[in-house]
Amino acid sequence: MLLDPINYCVKGILLIIKREARLLSQPLKPMEYQNTYALAVSQTFAKKHQLAKISDLAKIQSQLQAGFSLEFNDRPDGYLGLEKVYGLNFKVNTMEPSLRYQAIQTGAVNLIDAYSTDSQLKQYNLFVLEDDRQLFPPYQGAPLMRADLLEKHPELEGILNQLAGKITASQMSEMNYQVDVEGKTAASVAHDYLVKEKLLQK
Repeated sequence: MLLDPINYCVKGILLIIKREARLLSQPLKPMEYQNTYALAVSQTFAKKHQLAKISDLAKIQSQLQAGFSLEFNDRPDGYLGLEKVYGLNFKVNTMEPSLRYQAIQTGAVNLIDAYSTDSQLKQYNLFVLEDDRQLFPPYQGAPLMRADLLEKHPELEGILNQLAGKITASQMSEMNYQVDVEGKTAASVAHDYLVKEKLLQK
């Protein structure tokens, strides 16, 4: 008997999904920070044009030269959303994500998309505009554990839930900076944060 290749493939995918679902538990309580989209400008540009929020860009959109990743440019919660929700329309240069920060640093562009916890926001001292019309969806950080690990060590849930509501976006950006730019290990940076917040003894 010949197997229907499409049906067989779908069944295989469903089996994988079910298996992975058994390995994973529900996310634990979320932390404060959200690693969502953001728009950033230089501190000088923000002060010169009195920019604080995204809607402020409307008054200078003819002067904007944006450097956006191709993905952000084509997303409904990216540039397409900026057009629809904020009524903005300005010149955009699409580029590789890694080139955006170089471009704004050299003055080739004056506005970029970013993730709100990017280490480069601190590295280049950029100003993040407030999303005052809530275009960007919340991508809130939360621990996710394997179900079998949680079954063996149920005490971990209470321990990790001590992080609930903690770690702001600026703190996360700072910690990313320490790892990405200063070369510290993620373990040492996390340890220092936990000690500072009195969640861990030295």
